[in-house]
Formats: sequence, structure tokens, C-alpha cells
Amino acid sequence: TLYELARIGVPSLGVCVADNQRRNLQEWQKLGFLENLGEYDDPSLFERLASSMAKLDAFEIRRKMSDCGKALVDGKGSTRVVKMLMSSLLKKAFSIRDAISKDASCIFQISNDDTVRSNSFHPEKITWDKHLEWFTKRLNDNNCEFFVAELNGEIYGQVRFDIDENKNEASVSISVKEDIRGLGMGVYMLDEAVDILNRKRRDIRLIKAYIKGENMRSAAVFEKAGFSYAGRTDINGQNAKIYTKEILSAEVQKT
Repeated sequence: TLYELARIGVPSLGVCVADNQRRNLQEWQKLGFLENLGEYDDPSLFERLASSMAKLDAFEIRRKMSDCGKALVDGKGSTRVVKMLMSSLLKKAFSIRDAISKDASCIFQISNDDTVRSNSFHPEKITWDKHLEWFTKRLNDNNCEFFVAELNGEIYGQVRFDIDENKNEASVSISVKEDIRGLGMGVYMLDEAVDILNRKRRDIRLIKAYIKGENMRSAAVFEKAGFSYAGRTDINGQNAKIYTKEILSAEVQKT
């Protein structure tokens, strides 16, 4: 009931009628949503009730309590549970593999998605000819590791590492198909792709990601995947955040 009242922003006065309610009342009061009136059998209960009701005559106090409740319970809990279940199922079904030439069309569609383009440092739409030329070049580049996330023969995302072998570094980029955004699959794809890269290219010691300054969602994905903020730079006249992740060789990890 307290969570329901908080969700719709009803300033509340709480009376404890069972032991397992005591901590709820104490914590909700600390957070500022309700007034804890104490135990139901407290002789001074009605005096405290009258005093607290008088306080609630003040609109500003009621407004603060209401805002507090609505901020703490946003009503999206069921959606989060569904997303967690879907994410868990997808992770078991997805496979990460090397990109191949027949993936060109799927990668083209994902890369030309409006959100993907807006988050790119080159936001203009890509033509098919340019994409095919770029894609073929990447597949044939020994210093590019290109992976796709696949489910039932359909591509849902890509992770690409462009390697600077002189520095033992790789820069990473990732795109996720709109259908599965918000399900935590970006973090899963990054983790899996980094593991594969580590097995294939044991010389790589550092991975860098460059993210547009305003792209908070991508920054959160990289942070959850173990990347750390490492400063800012300028790319094509645009503010970019740098995230890095150090990786150990496969031998060291086994040890």
C-alpha cells in the first residue's frame, strides 16, 4: 500500500500494526515521503496523529511529500521485470560470430538506423555503394575484428574493433538493432566480443571507445561493460568522451 500511495503521490501518515512494517515506516520517513506515527498501541498515538494532520495543512509540505513519493516509485517496475526476463532469454539464445560478406545488407540497415546515425560522428545517411565498399574493406583488413550478434539467422547488432598493432590498442564501436534496445544486450555483446578479441588477438592490451558527449545511454553501456571514463577529445569538431578498458592476455586470465 505504501508503494501504491507513493506512486500516485499521496502524502501519508503511517501507523505500525505489525513487526515487519516497522522498518518500512522508518525508511519511508527518512526518505521524506511519510510521517511515521509509531506503534498502533502507543498511548500518545492520537495526539501525534492530530499534530501530523495539522502539519499537512501546509500545501508546500504536502507537495514535497508527494513529489518525493512519485520520484521514488516510477511505476515501471513490471516493465523492468519483463526486460530482465527477455534479456536473460536472449543471452542464452544469441551467438556472437565473425561478420561475413552475406551480412552486408543487415549491417547496412542497422548502420543507417536514425538513432545509430545520430550517435555517429558522421551522422549523414550512408549509401549502399559506399557501405559495401567500406564493409568489404573491413572484412579484408587484418587489423579489423568485426563481430555480429545473431539469433535464428537474423543479425541484431555489431561490434567492431579497429586495431593499432603498434600501440597494442583497439578502438571499439557497437550498434544494436532497435528491436532489442533497452534489454541490456549492448553490454552482453561488448563483453562477449571483448572475450573473443582477447582469444584471437592476445597482443591487445587496451580498448578505447569514443562516444559523443551527449550520448549518455552509450556511456552507461560501456561503464556497465567495465570501461572507465578517461577524458575528452574532439572528433570532427564534436565533443567526445573517451572510455577505456585494459584487458589481460588469455594466459594471465587462466592463471
